[in-house]
Amino acid sequence: LIFDSNSTVLDVTFLDEDLDSDELGGLVSWTEPGETYQLTHYVVYLSSSDSGTNRSQIGSVMTIDIESTSLMYNQEEAFHTHVVVYTKSLLTEQTTPAFLAISDTGAYIGSPLLVDLDLDWDDIGGPVTWIPPLDNILTTHYDIYLASDVAGANRSRIGADKAVGINLVHLAPDFTKTPYTHVVIFTRSALVEQTTP
Repeated sequence: LIFDSNSTVLDVTFLDEDLDSDELGGLVSWTEPGETYQLTHYVVYLSSSDSGTNRSQIGSVMTIDIESTSLMYNQEEAFHTHVVVYTKSLLTEQTTPAFLAISDTGAYIGSPLLVDLDLDWDDIGGPVTWIPPLDNILTTHYDIYLASDVAGANRSRIGADKAVGINLVHLAPDFTKTPYTHVVIFTRSALVEQTTP
């Protein structure tokens, strides 16, 4: 008598909370399979296909009482297109995983603008405004800085972070402009501030 069992996890989910394009981060979760009596562990990977090719393990091998793992923020998406979850028995890891296609999230503001109302040379001050990202679902806050380049080098924070829905912050007058040349605004999710403004 041969008994063949299928212990593939169900309902794989991943919400990319890293707001930089081509970077991933967030929680991967799943539901245990219907058949668990031979199941001992789960293993989760990033993969270049739904079948698990070119895979890179996320976290450690997990016991069956754990049904989620965190993908650390700023993970390069590279060639990864899927999250795959394998089950393991005492004998081996399954050959056909459960999978989910990755949807990378990017949330960038538009048109940051500082209207300088300070009339002194090399001093700035006034309102800073911006246009919120088109896809703003995962954005919780904006972090606003003056910087010496468009990428945010040598940045200095302008006030406290601002909640979504607030697109204005005031830079107090008499702020010395040198060495700053740009206003840069980073979006923030519940996970992390983006690395590229």
